Amino acid sequence: LLSVNARLAQVFEPAVVSPQERLVLVRLLHDVGVTAGVAVLPVLPLLAEPDLEATVAAVADAHAAYLLFKHLELKGEQRDRFIEILQSKYPRLVAQYQRWYEHAISPDHKYLESLTARIETLSQRYRLENKMPEDRLR
Repeated sequence: LLSVNARLAQVFEPAVVSPQERLVLVRLLHDVGVTAGVAVLPVLPLLAEPDLEATVAAVADAHAAYLLFKHLELKGEQRDRFIEILQSKYPRLVAQYQRWYEHAISPDHKYLESLTARIETLSQRYRLENKMPEDRLR
């Protein structure tokens, strides 16, 4: 799940069911006694951030047992294709993404620490674990 932002999902996941439909499925699983979580990944820097709290709240509202997350990593052709999409849909972000991803697969460490802290704080606020329950790992 990238975000609850339908436009963002449509741009980056056009062939996938909507975020809302996926969250309904998580809720249905919960309602029949199945422990389910949501992976918010990749977290798209700057793009997903305005909706982070709404996304975490929606995950909690769906009764997910946990929320996993990871930032966006880009390299090679994948990076080139992603930049093309940005140029088409979000041109104001191209320069920042090029700075982050020109010589690395991830944004700088300081940015990642800030993003991680924000998601962990939101997860705590909405009472979501950031790992799978131990009994589900067996």
